[in-house]
Amino acid sequence: MLNLESIKVDLVAESDGQMIAIPEWEGVKLGVRSIEYPPYKIALDQLVQRYARRYKGKPVPPSVRDSDVGSLLATHILFDWEGIKPTYDADYAKDFLSNSSGRELAKQVLWAASQVAEVEAEFVDEAVKN
Repeated sequence: MLNLESIKVDLVAESDGQMIAIPEWEGVKLGVRSIEYPPYKIALDQLVQRYARRYKGKPVPPSVRDSDVGSLLATHILFDWEGIKPTYDADYAKDFLSNSSGRELAKQVLWAASQVAEVEAEFVDEAVKN
């Protein structure tokens, strides 16, 4: 039986963020907020609405989408890094992530953001009644 309390999300951690180690990149940690961070979700929804008006059901060019999403990640999600040269700078990170060639970092930012405040469901045995 699921212990409902075990799946409560730590809303402070989602908002404040955490340093998350990147398994594929030894020694690298990203300081990220959760993908559930309200300002990010609102900005992403607004971006989708702009795309709907601009592209009217046609596909959004990947380079445009990569640039826009990278900018949102830099603005709302990524706030620090360790084990990356150069030292973290918000403007540099935004420039890097806003370029399609920075999409590998964007992928890792998204992965790390999905790990923030991750819950682990706890299951308990219900006492057997006679």
